[in-house]
Amino acid sequence: MTRILLLMLLVAGYSCEWVVSVDKATAELSIAINGIEWLKSSDKAFGSATPAGWQDNWNITSTSTSTGHDPLLGDFTDYCFTWNTTIKTCYKTSSSAIIATIYYPENGWSAKPDNSYSVLSAFPSINFTRPTGVDLGYSQWWHTFIFRQTIEIWGNGAKPPTTGPDAGPIAVWDREMTNCIVMSPLTNIMSSNTKLNGQSLQYGLMGTIPTLPGNWSHSTLIYHNSAGLRKTMYSWGSFFRKFHQNPVDEATYKSDVTLTHLGYSTDHGAAYYYKTLQNQTYEDTLLAVSKYYNDSNIPIKYALLDSWWYKQGRYDGTVTWVPKPGIFPHGMGYLSEKTGWAFQLHNRFWSANATYAKQNNGSYDFTIEGSLSVPNEQRFWNDLLGNASRNWNM
Repeated sequence: MTRILLLMLLVAGYSCEWVVSVDKATAELSIAINGIEWLKSSDKAFGSATPAGWQDNWNITSTSTSTGHDPLLGDFTDYCFTWNTTIKTCYKTSSSAIIATIYYPENGWSAKPDNSYSVLSAFPSINFTRPTGVDLGYSQWWHTFIFRQTIEIWGNGAKPPTTGPDAGPIAVWDREMTNCIVMSPLTNIMSSNTKLNGQSLQYGLMGTIPTLPGNWSHSTLIYHNSAGLRKTMYSWGSFFRKFHQNPVDEATYKSDVTLTHLGYSTDHGAAYYYKTLQNQTYEDTLLAVSKYYNDSNIPIKYALLDSWWYKQGRYDGTVTWVPKPGIFPHGMGYLSEKTGWAFQLHNRFWSANATYAKQNNGSYDFTIEGSLSVPNEQRFWNDLLGNASRNWNM
């Protein structure tokens, strides 16, 4: 068995040895911190179009190892394995991160579809078992809007992480909450999924996607920091944004009123979510809210207007993204002028009856399937959001 051991990291005076091992014969991954194995890989699997839905006989047909330097990762080593499925998997390892990528064949790929809580490929897979020599816990942020959190012991016998469409990033930490490892999808996130299969936490392709175009790939990030959970999550987010070339700079931050000022929400659970003051319009209600905060010297600078203000169709898909009659008798622009608020405006997804679609006598190209639709033109978004910005102070 050949193993390659990597990387010692010293951070802010705290001695932390982060060692990544990759077995060249089996493609097994092991992550150790300060000489103790924290995480190790589990079963890898690849979907197929066979009735069984999985490739049963998979073996490594070739391997390669390369090194290089990346502005974000720093010095890295890339361990790649080609399988007899013609799928290739790679672990790109550095002093603080591992990017695990699965590359699908250049001529496309297909598999027997399953459901949205399954995966059609399992790479990487992490063993959800308690390690020897260290007590680990984990935090996970999950569900719609990532508003739920799980804090648990890591390993068999404990409450497992949430998987499927509701899953969010998982942070594994030691008893002192000094060393932390964050795991999350990194690319093609909307088509990625997780599943707990026995004691194997599998990252992979969502089970409802039966075919892929040629040369398609998706990556999972395993990120380490020894500065505590809070700073690790911030640095994970910074890595994520820089990878996607979307760093947050001071000017961008200051230009977003939702990050710099107090706002008022009419979201689910709020006092005026699908509800107004008795016998009053939403315009009257929000003007009263604005007066209350002004009289109380509370500087509200924006309001979130939830889905109650526009016309919806089946499954609450948006039909027309303009205020329904009677919601704002004088218009949304008037309300903004009177309150001094900018607006953060809700939109869920598009109905098959969206009035903007050419199929419904609109002006824009849409794809319509079943009860829902998707706009296909950038021009649509430019016009829609430009109008909202100019006329409604969005």
